Amino acid sequence: MSTSIGASCAKVYLMRKHQKEKMKRMEEERKSRGENSGAIEEKKPTTVVGGRSKVHPGNFTSTADQTQQGSNNAP
Repeated sequence: MSTSIGASCAKVYLMRKHQKEKMKRMEEERKSRGENSGAIEEKKPTTVVGGRSKVHPGNFTSTADQTQQGSNNAP
């Protein structure tokens, strides 16, 4: 079993190494074309307008709804 763990670690290491090399090549190509190199630099902070309400799964009613329903059913 340790051989499969070792093989998995080696595979992950190689995939990571290839990804880093690919990103480096892409960065060099952008620089040679004269484009901006950092997508991170281009991002601007965004603001969230309004509040977000929580979403609860199921058909649960809030306590305010239950009290209103209870007062409507009173004789």
